[in-house]
Amino acid sequence: MGFPSSPRSVYDPAPISMALSVFDLLTADRINLFLASQSQDEAISATTALLAPCPHVLDLPGFERDILAREQVTSTAVGNGVAFPHARTDCVGQIVMSAGRSREGIAFKNGEERVHFVFIIGTPKNMVREYLSLVGDLVRRVKQVTVREELIRAETVAEFLAGLRGGR
Repeated sequence: MGFPSSPRSVYDPAPISMALSVFDLLTADRINLFLASQSQDEAISATTALLAPCPHVLDLPGFERDILAREQVTSTAVGNGVAFPHARTDCVGQIVMSAGRSREGIAFKNGEERVHFVFIIGTPKNMVREYLSLVGDLVRRVKQVTVREELIRAETVAEFLAGLRGGR
């Protein structure tokens, strides 16, 4: 009978992927507190552009196209002034995220909703579980009124991140 050529495949369990934190992905250089966009598409484009230097974005124009195409299917504005434009795409090699804020608000859903916070998320097609965990954490944070109030008042990216950290 003998031993298998790769003991790992028999004796070691498959590696478990660690859940990604919002704060692993949302770094200071990926946040714009002063979105000047007048439309949903402009806001998505400006917030997606923050990911241009990210090495995990393999095709920025393709990624933006995928997000805009997803937005045409169903708006990602979820209420309370928050939108999560996202795409499962081959244009990113790892999950990526950026955020934009507009104190004035941006018309989403054909003007039906004013969005103040745009969280762009890109995920490879094979990382659905990690994506769902990340979005679940982010939604739990921003659904709290006190967190959204802190985010809208933030004068600096550090204050924005601290406000987001406060919502657990």
